[in-house]
Amino acid sequence: MSERQEEVGMNFGKDIVNIDLECTGSDSRHYSICEIGAVLLDKCTLEIKGEFESLVFPYRENFEPEAMKVHGIPEEDLYKAPTLTDVLDTFQLWILREAGVENERKVCLSAWGAYFDIPYLKEAYSFLNRKYPFDFRYLDIKAIARWELALLNQPLTKGGLARCARLLNIPFDESRRHRALEDARLGGLVIKELKERRAQGL
Repeated sequence: MSERQEEVGMNFGKDIVNIDLECTGSDSRHYSICEIGAVLLDKCTLEIKGEFESLVFPYRENFEPEAMKVHGIPEEDLYKAPTLTDVLDTFQLWILREAGVENERKVCLSAWGAYFDIPYLKEAYSFLNRKYPFDFRYLDIKAIARWELALLNQPLTKGGLARCARLLNIPFDESRRHRALEDARLGGLVIKELKERRAQGL
């Protein structure tokens, strides 16, 4: 884990907002977030307490063919979507309402491969000249999964979220892979399953 990740093992002091971003390209300085998905996880049980999903209007009109092919979101759908400002406002209000907190720092952001999603999100706030409202500590579920699976003698040496889910026998909708909400849900199910396995001593 990086020094900016939450160093909490499998016990959490805050509810977790697990996010997934689909983007129009890999470089946040030249491309846009095109979809945000998130699930709110209870800090004790890691049960999903709420879900958020929205497409985002392209605030940078660059499109990387490889990235667009991965998630398959048509450009014409993006041009009908809410603006980045509206989506981030709605996202923050969703967190405050669903988590019952007074500010966004009272939850912990997480992502599968947070080294991509979190900087991309920060860049979106910077693009709008807005202050980043979240705690700078976060969780990388991919890093946690690699550690926990290694302890279970099931090293995650290759592959991503779907491979991890298969190793843990977590069912998911293959047709919805690489869409933001489905991947956010799946990441939440992965960390919940890992916590339960640790509690059972498996």
